[in-house]
Amino acid sequence: MTLTTGMSAKQDYDCVVIGAGVQGSFTAYQLAKHNKKTLLLEQFVLPHTRGSSHGQTRIIRRAYEQDIYTQMMGEGYQLWAQLEKEAGVTLYRQTGLLVMGPETSGDYPLVKNTLLKNKVPTVILSRDNFHQHIPNVVLSEGHGALLDVTGGVLFADRALKAVQDQFQKLGGVIQDNEKVTEIKPGPVVKVTTSGGVYQARNVVITAGPWTNKLLAHTGFQLPLEVFTHGESVRSVDGFQQPSSDPSG
Repeated sequence: MTLTTGMSAKQDYDCVVIGAGVQGSFTAYQLAKHNKKTLLLEQFVLPHTRGSSHGQTRIIRRAYEQDIYTQMMGEGYQLWAQLEKEAGVTLYRQTGLLVMGPETSGDYPLVKNTLLKNKVPTVILSRDNFHQHIPNVVLSEGHGALLDVTGGVLFADRALKAVQDQFQKLGGVIQDNEKVTEIKPGPVVKVTTSGGVYQARNVVITAGPWTNKLLAHTGFQLPLEVFTHGESVRSVDGFQQPSSDPSG
C-alpha cells in the first residue's frame, strides 16, 4: 500500500473515506466505479488485524429472521460474484448453512418463514434425514432443522485485498499508516492526517469503534456501545450427544 512519510500538500477529492475495513473499502470501490475521485484513508499499515475485517473466513447466508436482510443478501451475492469476476479470484465457497431450533418458538420459525417466503433454496430436514446427515447429534422432539442452500463462507482477507486492488485499478488512492487528526466540516470538508491535508465535498466515516473519536471535532456523537462478549458452550438446548454408555 501507499505510505506517506511526511506532511503532504493539500489535495482535493470528490470523496474521502476514512477506515479501510471491508465497509470502507467497498464504499471507496463503488465510488470509484461511479467515476468519483476517491481517497481511502487507514490509520494502520495494511493489512492488519486491528479491526473486524481480517481473518480467513466469514459466514454468508440468506437465513435471517427479518425479510429486509434476506432480500438485501440477494444483491449482496450478486456483488460478491461481480467482484470475483473482476478480480479473477475465488472469494465465496458454497457449503450450505444448517439452522436448528424449537419449531414453534425463538428464531427458527422466523428464519424458516423468511426463507420460504422469499423463495430461497431451502431443504427442510426431517428427524430421520437429520440423523442420516449428522449421525453424531440427536435432534430433540419439538425441534426443527433446515439447510439454507445458499449459505457458505467468504474468504475475508482475500476479499479485502481484492476489493482494495480493484479500487486502485479504478484510479482510487489508498493512504495507510495515516491517522486522521482533524475533520473540519464545511461546504468543502478538510481532513488533516498525520501525513497530509485533504479536501473533499464528501467524507464517509467507516471507522468502527474509532468513529466517535473522529467525530469529536464536529460536536456530533453516535450512540455507540463497545462491549466484550465471552461465552463457553457446554451444551445446546434441544441437542444432545448420544450416550457413550453402551447400556444407554
